[in-house]
Amino acid sequence: MSDIKVILVCLTGESFDVEVGQSATIRDLQEKIRTSQDLECEIKLIKESEVLSDDAKTLMDVGVENGTTLSLLRCNPGPILLRVDKINDSQANDQLHTAVESPPLKHPIEKVEITAEEFADQGWGYAKSNLCVALYPPVSKHNHVFSGASVFLTSESSGKSRSIIVQDGEGVHAKWHNTGSWEQLIIEKVEAESNDLQVDEIHVGDAIYLKSHLSTYIDVEDGIVQALSSDNGERGSFQKLIIETDANQPGPVQNGDSVYFKSHTGKYISVSNGKVVAHSDRRSAEGKLTITTHHACLARSNIYGTYRSEGYKHGKTPPSKTYGPDDEVVSKATPGCTYRLEYTVGGGGGHCIRVKNWECKIFPINSGQEISELVEVNSPLVKREDSSYYDDSESDDSGCSYDSDDSEY
Repeated sequence: MSDIKVILVCLTGESFDVEVGQSATIRDLQEKIRTSQDLECEIKLIKESEVLSDDAKTLMDVGVENGTTLSLLRCNPGPILLRVDKINDSQANDQLHTAVESPPLKHPIEKVEITAEEFADQGWGYAKSNLCVALYPPVSKHNHVFSGASVFLTSESSGKSRSIIVQDGEGVHAKWHNTGSWEQLIIEKVEAESNDLQVDEIHVGDAIYLKSHLSTYIDVEDGIVQALSSDNGERGSFQKLIIETDANQPGPVQNGDSVYFKSHTGKYISVSNGKVVAHSDRRSAEGKLTITTHHACLARSNIYGTYRSEGYKHGKTPPSKTYGPDDEVVSKATPGCTYRLEYTVGGGGGHCIRVKNWECKIFPINSGQEISELVEVNSPLVKREDSSYYDDSESDDSGCSYDSDDSEY
């Protein structure tokens, strides 16, 4: 059976043709068009004002024959919808939490729309609850890890992502997954010539230190993983860790690699039921950690201001908010970047934040062409705790914490 030629005409007036088999489906034709024209965008085919939406049908089914002309519509993907159904978080800390993150962007962004059915805070003392939208830069999977770099260590041994966390008063644990300050660690090469980034690469087999946000160093004692400074605030031999991989072949450690840490006792650091321990003398699934480098936020906006702070005027049902080209969370967005919806609860005073149906729509620049079906990302299970002291009454308690529209943490 011979091939047939299909003529495609774009909205710009440009035309070209492709050849496919007579038994080809609409999906086959679309793939042939993408391959021949090097297109990454979504496309729609139109025949006599009718969109050929069922891509499983054959060209014969829809009357496409040799010499048939079809209109070609190039579509940008989007909008991307980030959705958080509910947050009821009573953690008494000032940590910045990630509720949901978008997939990497494929196109520049035209606007970002934010809505929330409810945003409220209960507690005593200063008002501290905030909802933020933040833009993060692309993360390369092939970047080498250098001495002095900020990194995150993540375990998947429980079937869910869990971060290595250093929490003041709670020690070292892995009870949740986040990419805030508590999870950031500075990796330092023991024999580094300097701790300037882009100078000393971390290699498999290197002896390293892991420095926490508290300026303490992770160490192992009697199977317990902790983060204590030596007597004079200097790094000690008991804080040295050897970084290894499954293959243990010489070479630089790269962003996204799976690694293991062997302590000075000969035991490997591992994660079990939220605890970080060092009991095993061999590498295991519990000890496999993904190392990723920390990339600073490009732009962040406090969407509504701090709830209950002086001058806060929205109440529990804030209005929708739109960010456009004049806002950094839009103007700095480039392909590969990601958006995050973030929040803070506030430390002390029995703070609890309650959020319902928090949504963020991210619209790509479509150049006047049709927008295709949305990409939807629901929030994973964020850290929530049932709060018996939360009520629906407004509090007269107010403060002045973090009320700027574009403050940085």
